[in-house]
Amino acid sequence: TNYTKLACSTMFMVFFAGDELAPKTRIAGETAQAYLQRHYINAICQVARKLKDLPHVIGYGAMNEPNMAWIGLDDLHAYKWALQLGPCCTPFQSLSLGNGLPVSVNHYDHGLLGFKNTGSHVLNPKGVRAYKEGMPCVWEANGVIEVKDGKATLLRPRHFAEGQDGRKLHFYNDFFVPFAKRFADAIHDVSPEAMIFVEDAPFAPPGAPHMEWEAEDAAARKIVCADHWYDGISLLMKKYRGWLAYDGERVQLGYKNAQWGREKGIRDIQHKAKAYLGDRPWVVGETGIPLDMYDRQAYRTGEFRQQELAMDRVLAALEVCMASSTIWNYTTDNCNVRGDNWNGEDLSIFSRDQQKGNGKLDDGGRAVVAAVRPHVRAYVGTAVAQTFDMDTKEFLFRFSTAEAKPARAANVFFVPRLHYSDAYEYSVSDGKVILDLDKQLLMWVHDEAVQQHELRIWSPAVRRALRMRQMVIVGCVLMLLPLILFIWHRAL
Repeated sequence: TNYTKLACSTMFMVFFAGDELAPKTRIAGETAQAYLQRHYINAICQVARKLKDLPHVIGYGAMNEPNMAWIGLDDLHAYKWALQLGPCCTPFQSLSLGNGLPVSVNHYDHGLLGFKNTGSHVLNPKGVRAYKEGMPCVWEANGVIEVKDGKATLLRPRHFAEGQDGRKLHFYNDFFVPFAKRFADAIHDVSPEAMIFVEDAPFAPPGAPHMEWEAEDAAARKIVCADHWYDGISLLMKKYRGWLAYDGERVQLGYKNAQWGREKGIRDIQHKAKAYLGDRPWVVGETGIPLDMYDRQAYRTGEFRQQELAMDRVLAALEVCMASSTIWNYTTDNCNVRGDNWNGEDLSIFSRDQQKGNGKLDDGGRAVVAAVRPHVRAYVGTAVAQTFDMDTKEFLFRFSTAEAKPARAANVFFVPRLHYSDAYEYSVSDGKVILDLDKQLLMWVHDEAVQQHELRIWSPAVRRALRMRQMVIVGCVLMLLPLILFIWHRAL
């Protein structure tokens, strides 16, 4: 929720829209926007110069989770963001607080099905200014607010909604896309083939605009949609709630509905990418789960089952949607006390404190039973379906070559030893399979005369164990059935 408060909002607005919103704020003779963007882009270009010859570096992100802040808001006295946690200041309250005025603001906490208002708290009771002595408030200097005799007055209530010429401001069209174009052009001067990853602002107010690109422009600048997606319930509550999800519009109850809600959140990214970027690649640029669920209970017990279930629900939703993704994150110095060493987060799938010194490749891994999954690495044609059941170890992949050019290249699948340590069995609809057990790969050369293809992988040991479990359950029911019938008969 710091995104919406004074410091973060000011910096993002000055960075993206300083020429429009804060023209009187200058640094070393330049507008703040020009100064900040020039140095930011040059810094990333320095990184690109170091990495440009590495074959596995495919591109650069324009900015991680950009923030539209108050741009486009027409009511500075209202809190319009969906995320409500802790003290939630309206923009005007933030401006007042920054100018050293005590303000009573609404406070929110987790509720059963969302956020609940727990009352109001007075912030800044000692009246401390956010600015250095002798330095003016950025927004007072630019005529937005006036502070006199201990009272703040809003002089330009639509300052962040309308441009100097009266037009309605659009964060993406007016500010972010022009910045991303400058970023892409500068990177391509250094690394011409680099992809440029862009993403929407997270936690935007309902009804906020989306990014829009001309299709030819997006293709020329090698733009890739890389929006982030998380299961918000697990992320914010730090608890696994398989039966509960928020799909961006409404709460979904029940395991089936909740999983549908997770899938909807991912498909929304896909549809948005298609609508606003044309036929460009898209990837879920970040996803994952907090590993410190339930007040770090797993660190004391060594039992990560809840984390595995939460991660599985996330990755299963991505598989159903056929979405490429990157897990956030892998932190080499993660520890149980400080987590990822940033902002109190603890999402790393590795931690030194979980290492056992057994020399195994996954030593120190957390929730790896869910994170490491069989998946397709390369295939010919169009993917139709991909699923993996973490408990039954059954993997399915279907694809079509109806519109593909003939190719004798092998379809390549990763089959992790973690799940299939005792060997596995498979079936294919056609073609020939070659196994490389050392590299944990299955290579399948399909029959070009066939257009619809299917691969299934399973663990025979797990299947036997599941059948045995089912037989035990059925046996117990049959043994108890006479007793149940006797009790029922006596009750009649």
